[in-house]
Amino acid sequence: SRGIAIRLADPDRFVRGETIAHVVLIFGNGRIESKGRVVHISGAADEPVCGIELKDISAPDEARLQAFLQGMRREYFGSGV
Repeated sequence: SRGIAIRLADPDRFVRGETIAHVVLIFGNGRIESKGRVVHISGAADEPVCGIELKDISAPDEARLQAFLQGMRREYFGSGV
């Protein structure tokens, strides 16, 4: 609930350790705005993935995101998750 991973069309778009001043995360009916920090760029060269740590996220926003993620895990993997 404190990070996201995105697929990149351009593997050189971000640099590990880079700070992102404005991250907007839209999920379900929710929206969170925060800062971010690139923690990794990994994966195959044709489908690189960028991991971004969300910074300065409020406790209520983190709780909303966590609830959404738990619901998605149940939907994809069943109630035993």
